[in-house]
Amino acid sequence: MDYRYGYKNKKEEAGMGKKISLFLLGIVIAFIPLIVRAAEHSTNLTQFPWFGGGDESLDVFLIVKGQALTIVAVLMLFALGAKLFLDGKKIKLPVWMYAVFGYAALTTISTLVSKYRSFGFHGMYEQHETLWVILAYCVVLIYAYVYASDSYGIKFVRGALAVLAVIHSYIGITQLIGEDFWGTKLGRYLIIPSSFEGAEQIRENLSFTFSGSGNHQVYLTLYNPNYVGSYAALVFPIFLVLAVFSKKIWKKAFWGIITIINFLCAMGSGSKTFLGAFAVSAVFAIILFRQKLKKGWPIMAGFAVVIIASAAIYFNYIGLNLLTYLKNSLAMQKNDYLLEKVELKNDHAEITYNGVTFYIGYDASGEQATVYFSKADGSKIDYQTSDDGSLVYLKDDKLKDLSFQYMKPASDDVKGYLINCNTPKGSFAFMNTGNGYKIYTGGGKLDDIYNAPAAIIKDHDSFASGRGYIWSRTFPVFFNHLLLGSGADTFTIAFPQNDYIGRLNGGFGSMIITKPHDLFLQIGVQSGGLALLCFLAIAIMYIVQTFKIYWKRDLNGETETFGVAISLGIIGYLFAGIFNDSCVALAPLYWVFLGVGYGINAYIAKKDNVGSETNEGKNS
Repeated sequence: MDYRYGYKNKKEEAGMGKKISLFLLGIVIAFIPLIVRAAEHSTNLTQFPWFGGGDESLDVFLIVKGQALTIVAVLMLFALGAKLFLDGKKIKLPVWMYAVFGYAALTTISTLVSKYRSFGFHGMYEQHETLWVILAYCVVLIYAYVYASDSYGIKFVRGALAVLAVIHSYIGITQLIGEDFWGTKLGRYLIIPSSFEGAEQIRENLSFTFSGSGNHQVYLTLYNPNYVGSYAALVFPIFLVLAVFSKKIWKKAFWGIITIINFLCAMGSGSKTFLGAFAVSAVFAIILFRQKLKKGWPIMAGFAVVIIASAAIYFNYIGLNLLTYLKNSLAMQKNDYLLEKVELKNDHAEITYNGVTFYIGYDASGEQATVYFSKADGSKIDYQTSDDGSLVYLKDDKLKDLSFQYMKPASDDVKGYLINCNTPKGSFAFMNTGNGYKIYTGGGKLDDIYNAPAAIIKDHDSFASGRGYIWSRTFPVFFNHLLLGSGADTFTIAFPQNDYIGRLNGGFGSMIITKPHDLFLQIGVQSGGLALLCFLAIAIMYIVQTFKIYWKRDLNGETETFGVAISLGIIGYLFAGIFNDSCVALAPLYWVFLGVGYGINAYIAKKDNVGSETNEGKNS
């Protein structure tokens, strides 16, 4: 029987060593993504004036996943070393693997030379994608390539994916119907270890940000609904291809149900990225499956009808118009900020609002203050107070939306009084320190205002749900790290968090920007431009290799269709990476399937060579 139809010979049946090796791969696919376990950690960010949280924090979705992945990667390294030693052969490395080594080396160097290298080693608040985790990604990629390069390994990977899909489907359904599994007694028990002091009370007091929050409540085990979109971009094409092209009816039914549930979970997450990724993957699917679609189009059409009907029912149920929702989020609306500029001088604050530049200054004496407002030409601006005397309004039509409060700081560490300025988009406060005016941050500290430069996407801060602001301020940071990055897990520090007025206008207020919402900017900033090129090379070489192998094939066997399905998932994930960054809750799946994809390609290429040699022998 031809290998393309599921062929496997005795050599490819797994012995105990092979099964143990594949078990490690199964842990990465079917177990690590499911970990939701609390761990305490120190943020080490209280040293920065823009950080408003405490020094101790509790993480549920990231730290333990990263620790588990790192441990498994170490075991994988031992397994690879043992295999290399026992085989005793001179290994010829594929070209793409040098790009993997380059990515790992450059990320390591960028972390070692970073001023804030400790975050790269120990993890960043709300991120925890440490240097060790990134190196683990590289190990997982190579390991999957080595051990998923025969029919048994490929079949094992499909089985591990099925386990993950079933469990995620169950969790996703509970979140779709508003009965989040993690909010149940069992879910809370799994999250909070009994070793925690006051574990029972913590379990009872757990709150779930997304559960029952409205239309965007599906987050599975992936920390944030945004990552459900990237997850679906990766696995949905795989599920759909397996559903359409599996030979056995029960497999079609199984993967078909998984496909529909996965689609609904993606919709329930509120992620718009998935729809774009799905469209891109669909184009490549049509190209690669063009021969099979001539006969298999009725099945594809049937699945399309079921998916569209399911989506229509769901969106009607939540009362949301999908087209309007997408249109509003992707509209390139130009900034129309009335608060144009705030500068803090030695003896006053200078504010430009609605085209008017005016000065504010005050002299404090105890709880009383003499506050004055004047225009740039020195003329005074009259004002009036609210009925209770707490607010001050300026008697100027262009400034009528502003109000001011003279108040005491909430933080005991800051002495004196400050002026709080309320705008339609939020408020900011500043203080006369005696040595010049300073802004009073959301963290209860004093700082200087920094007007961060913007690049590429200027004047469109609201684009893609606020990503326009983050990207435009991240590009200049990226350009400053073209050679070496700021270090693993240091984006939060590299980003201009002291762009207080820009953040206010952009709708982020006192929120800390911990991620760039772009995979490629994240790598470019943290690991450097050279590392980004290595990352892109790994992916691009795989996609090109895949097209070369499958372009003229009939794609009749499970191995071939699975290989193409993985390539569609990789393409979808990379597209989703334009809008979402890398996260340890999800990224291991990308790296393991990229390795499996390379392994399947090597498997098919090897079989082709064997078949070619056999035919030549027969002809001679």
